[in-house]
Formats: sequence, C-alpha cells, structure tokens
Amino acid sequence: MTITVSSNPRNLDYNSAMIDISFGGYDFTVFSYYFEPSVNIDLDLRKIEQLFSNRILKRLIWCMDANNQGTSYIDITAVGHNVLGLIERWFIAEYDSFSDYRMISFEMKIPKPNRTCDNSVKTNFFNTKRANWNMFYSQCPKAENPILESLNNCVQPDSLELCVQDVQELITSAAEKSIPLKKSGYHKVLWWYVELFCKSKQLNTARRRYQRTKTSVLREVYREIYFQIKIKYKV
Repeated sequence: MTITVSSNPRNLDYNSAMIDISFGGYDFTVFSYYFEPSVNIDLDLRKIEQLFSNRILKRLIWCMDANNQGTSYIDITAVGHNVLGLIERWFIAEYDSFSDYRMISFEMKIPKPNRTCDNSVKTNFFNTKRANWNMFYSQCPKAENPILESLNNCVQPDSLELCVQDVQELITSAAEKSIPLKKSGYHKVLWWYVELFCKSKQLNTARRRYQRTKTSVLREVYREIYFQIKIKYKV
C-alpha cells in the first residue's frame, strides 16, 4: 500500500507541526502542538483555531504537550470521530517511550476500496530483461500504419476507444511472440523480520536513554541495561 506524506511550510512553526497522510484511499491530518510555559495558553488556543480555520480538516489526530503550563494541565492525544471507526486498538510503545513521555501507537484497519474491474481478464507479466527487442519491433510495423491512420481520422470518443484497443492488442501480440512471461510467485516476509525490527528499536531506545542521561548513577544503570540488550540483539 502506497503511503503519501506531505506538509505545507505555512503550517509549520517552532512549536507546532501539521502533516497530511494519504493511504488506502483515506486522508489524515496529524497535528502536534507544544504549549510553552511562558505563553498564555489562550494565545496558543487562538493560534490553533486560526490554523484550523484556514484549511479543510480531514481525519484529525491531534497531539498536545501542555503539562509545562502547570500540574492542572495534562498532555492529550485525541482523534476525530471519523477516525474512531478505523482504529482497531491503541497502545503505549515501550521501545519508544522514556520517563518524561510516552509514544502512543494506533493500529488502524483500512477497508479495501471497491473495485469495479473485471478480475476474470487475464493479465500477463512479461520479463523484459529477457526480451528479444528486434523481434518485438519487427512485429509492430505490420499493423502500425492502419492504427495511425485510424487515430488521425478519429473524431468520436467511441472511435478513440477502438483505436486504444487496437494499440493494446498490437503491443500484447508483439510481446507474446518476443518476450517470455514472468514466473508466478509471491514475496514472503520472513518470520524473523518483525522480531528483529522490534529488537533493533529496543536497542536504539536503550542506547539513547544511556547517552542522554547526565546523572552518573542512573547513567551507569542505563549503560548496563543497554549492554544487556545489545548482547541479546547480537545473539
């Protein structure tokens, strides 16, 4: 599934970020905002309102860091009502969490789009690396001139559709005579890939925690934890 991520520089600031994510026929808006302790929170809320009013919000996921404003404020991660139906579950990812923050992961179930195409039509996949291009080109001129003449005289949509079909048939016929078909098969994700990926994340998290800790006692504790995870990772 193709995932497209985009961001408008006008929606980026020193304490906020907004990105658009598209995949599976669904569009999402992810917004993150940091409320500074030295700024009146009402000013931040008006700034957010201005950002939201200048664009069409899609399925919204909103992350707010507000606890620096005081103990009466809490960090909140919220999703719009049109996102709730897609969320299978959410959980705290331990491998990306530290003492001062928690990484929240969402698992979403994206329905497959309705396809109206005829699956009974046979589709050939040609191995172009083993193609005999001289034979392919020699097959094309036999029907090329009649097709070009039809295109030049084409004035109706139905006629254009027939010309396109003629071109497709010409290419397919030439390819079948000069290019071998690819062998059918599928790509299988190895069972250990996911496990190895998770261990790598845990190792990187432990390393960052150890390197960023300034207190000597805690640093030594995190150093020992890091090396234990590193040994398990190498095994």
